[in-house]
This record gives sequence, C-alpha cells and structure tokens, in this order.
Amino acid sequence: MKYIVFIFLTFFSLSSYGKEKITVALDWLPNPNHSGLYVAIEKGYFRDYDLDISVLPYGKIRPEQLVTIKKADIAFMGVEGLMVANEKGMDVIAIAAALAENAQYIATQSSSLIESPKDFSGLSYAGWTSGWDKAFVNQMIINDGGQGEVTAPSLGVYGPTALFLGKVDLAWLFDNVETPIAEKQNIELKKFYFKDYGLANYGTPILVVRREDLSENTDIYGFFIKAI
Repeated sequence: MKYIVFIFLTFFSLSSYGKEKITVALDWLPNPNHSGLYVAIEKGYFRDYDLDISVLPYGKIRPEQLVTIKKADIAFMGVEGLMVANEKGMDVIAIAAALAENAQYIATQSSSLIESPKDFSGLSYAGWTSGWDKAFVNQMIINDGGQGEVTAPSLGVYGPTALFLGKVDLAWLFDNVETPIAEKQNIELKKFYFKDYGLANYGTPILVVRREDLSENTDIYGFFIKAI
C-alpha cells in the first residue's frame, strides 16, 4: 500500500455515516503513515462498507493499550512495539501494515564524521523511552563490524528534535514523517536504514486488534482494510 497524500491534521475526531462503529487509535500525530485512513474517510470509502469510523488522537495512553482495554477497536503501532506489548500480556495481533517496507533509519547530521553504523559506538542517541530500540541500534554496530554501544541520555525532548537541535549525535527517524520536517528546516541528514545493515525489512507501522475479536469481526476488519 502506498500513501501518496500528505494530510496534516490537528486534534479532532472524524466520522463517516455508516452502521458498524469502529474506533481507530493513532500512534502519533496525524502524518503520512495515516494518509490511507484519512483519505478513505474523506472520499467516503468506509461508507461503501457501512462502516462508521472515529479516530482517537495520540495521547497519554498508548494505542495498543487502548485496544486492550476496549477503548479502541483498531490501532496503529510499530512492529517493535507489538513484540513488547505481547511480552507484557497484551493480546493484540496485527491485521495489516500501513507500509510494505521498513522506512525507519538512524540519522545523524550531514556535518558529522560518521560514515557507517560501526562509528556509532560511544555516541549519544535519542530514541524511544521504552528502551528496546537501543538494542536495534547496537545490533547495527555489530552487523557493520563494529563494537560497543550507543549511549542514551535522558533529554526530555522528542528524539528527532534533539538531533535537529544538535543535542545528540544520532536519532531514530521515520522517512516519511521526520525527513520532510528536516528538509523544511534545511537540515541535511546522513541516513542509515535498518534494512541495509542486516535487520529485518518488515512493514511498519501496523494495524492491530484484540485477538479475541478477530474471529467474530473478520469481515468487518476485511472491509476496513479494503477501504484504506
């Protein structure tokens, strides 16, 4: 699935006039990863399947948790987060991927002396607060023939922003989310994609549902996926 429309929306909830109500939780501020959802709402594709869609903006409760506690029926989230959620006992399962390939990468400003991931060792890195992401970055170092680990200082600021401001050497970015922001700010980046350094090239973000609901709502979820 390729999303070619960039829709940047502020905090609100959208609905179509259908019969079957579905609440979708976002995994971040509305961005190109969600374009298929918003285009389907705008074009009335959900109405074609009698689906009434409401969108929950990203907030203090993670999207997979909203699904688990039945505040949402479907949620966007990263594949990596799904593994963590399952380990924590959240019985959520993926039904589709928003992107066919992994468009995530580790970035540094183009002025840095970093040439490849083996140069990451000992450098400061800004990523996700859960901590699992650091293992991915350290594995890139190893796969590129290097040794050591990155450091992850507590910054209190969004990872890409920390990189753009020069507060860290490295940050985890999403190509079709943070790259346009960097370009708009005239910040040139060096990009090191996970898929180029021995890590799985999986589709992400994904759409997840409660496993217990899957068998009863297979047709509904199928219609949802067709619409987007």
